[in-house]
Amino acid sequence: MCTGGMDAVAFNTFTEFFTHTHAICHFLQSEAWQSQAEDTISRLTETSAGVAEELQSTRQMAKDLLEAQSAALQAQEEILSNGEELQGLLRDSTQGLQSVFLDLSRASREQQGALSELFHRVSFLQSFLLMEAQSLSSCCYNAAALCTSFLITSTPRSSRAR
Repeated sequence: MCTGGMDAVAFNTFTEFFTHTHAICHFLQSEAWQSQAEDTISRLTETSAGVAEELQSTRQMAKDLLEAQSAALQAQEEILSNGEELQGLLRDSTQGLQSVFLDLSRASREQQGALSELFHRVSFLQSFLLMEAQSLSSCCYNAAALCTSFLITSTPRSSRAR
């Protein structure tokens, strides 16, 4: 349609230059595509190297984290073991303290009974001694009164009053 109105020379020139122009255009597009491909490959290579380094770093961090978790797990197991041991010791200690308190309570009751008995006996002894002292005092007073009466009435003049 475009070339319908052309004469033969113009048409030959057009087709020859069109083919060359088309080949040159294709070559230039191919060069541009190859250059872009090389740039893309270069960027991909650099990015891949960076990703590989980051993966290596991540792998090392994961390894360190795994070691830390292993150490933490071991510490937790040790804490758990120590906690169970401590729980047993506390249970034994509590039972021992309960036993000591029961023994102490029993001993306190026994001592309270003994002290009560002792105070009762001391009180009885005190009242007994007080009564005996009072009786002795009365006897001494009566003996002194008797002696005084005897002495007063021992003279010949007062002997008849006896």
